[in-house]
Amino acid sequence: MSMEKIKLINYTLQFEPIFHNFTFNGLEIITINLLKPSNSITLNSAELKIKKCHLIQGAKTISAKTKLNEKNELLSINFSKKIKGNVKVCIEFVGSLNDKLLGFYRSQYKDQKGKTKFLATTQFEAADARRAFPCWDEPKMKATFDVSLLVDNHFDAISNMPISSKKKIGKKTLYEFEQTPIMSTYLLYLGVGEFEYLHGKLRNIKLRIVTTKGNKNKAKLSLDFTKKFLSEYEKYFGIKYPLPKLDMIAIPDFAAGAMENWGGNYFS
Repeated sequence: MSMEKIKLINYTLQFEPIFHNFTFNGLEIITINLLKPSNSITLNSAELKIKKCHLIQGAKTISAKTKLNEKNELLSINFSKKIKGNVKVCIEFVGSLNDKLLGFYRSQYKDQKGKTKFLATTQFEAADARRAFPCWDEPKMKATFDVSLLVDNHFDAISNMPISSKKKIGKKTLYEFEQTPIMSTYLLYLGVGEFEYLHGKLRNIKLRIVTTKGNKNKAKLSLDFTKKFLSEYEKYFGIKYPLPKLDMIAIPDFAAGAMENWGGNYFS
């Protein structure tokens, strides 16, 4: 089904990065409105293994089969019957925390004692959100995002929005984040690691410079400039910054130099 026949509403996403084998588990529910009757949809997916997929419409569960075109990075989902209207597409999948500096990837660094450490971060621009979760990976296909990250207890988790809840589940912690505004897939951000923070504020906007442990003392100048630049941009464009927080995240391994994820910018 073409994108013109689908109204995209929301992605609800949960990721569980696993560092001992550099993989991640993913669960997603995509809420869409099928504007015309259809028994299939096609979205983007790359280097992901689809484990399960079904649809929910109202109280009914609709079975579905998936087929991945690896060359064109397309995932076809075929339903057992034609449907129209609001529907939830439920997908369970597994991906790789790769070392390619794109998608949901691993970044390697040495701590203050010289020990090798890893964190997980994302680079989705221009078209690599599809390496983290099946999606319509096109800028015009905007939606809201509800993100959660299930991580080992010694890690912190970061996304575009502030944390709405934090709950320990055995040796892991589930971080849930507030819903994002409507935005494109390439602006989504996920970060998991042993972080420390230098805090600041501009009016009611919470500012943080995020570093690996032992490095926040190097971040004061970055915090000062973040306040100044954000204030100047508001004056220049005549638009108030619309999010409740802004993180500036220092990533050890990062190819592009900087990336403007909404609410979670990062740089190398």
